[in-house]
Amino acid sequence: MMLNRLRTLGARRMTNDNAGKIRRVIDRPDMFLVEGSLTYAVAFISGLNWGSEGCPLEGFRQWLSERYFGKSMAQAWEALIPRLPECATGNEADDVKSFLKILAAGDKLIRLKHG
Repeated sequence: MMLNRLRTLGARRMTNDNAGKIRRVIDRPDMFLVEGSLTYAVAFISGLNWGSEGCPLEGFRQWLSERYFGKSMAQAWEALIPRLPECATGNEADDVKSFLKILAAGDKLIRLKHG
């Protein structure tokens, strides 16, 4: 019983650390995103998410689709981001900033899910 409790605490800490990695990218994009393109930023965050135990962005697609499209969308969030007008201005730097703002807004979902 105690061993299971320790495993649960360890898994929660790991998930919090993984969500923290995504938050650090949001806070300091120039430190992590070596290219200034939306495609690169989405791929980088997606890689962090899928490479993390517990997928800290689980539920982000649902939140994103309901908030920005008004309904549940079947596509992955990685496919939805470039379809948002604020992320499709034609100015890569502005598109990346908008994506990170949207990701930061969705951070409340991450915090609720993972503590």
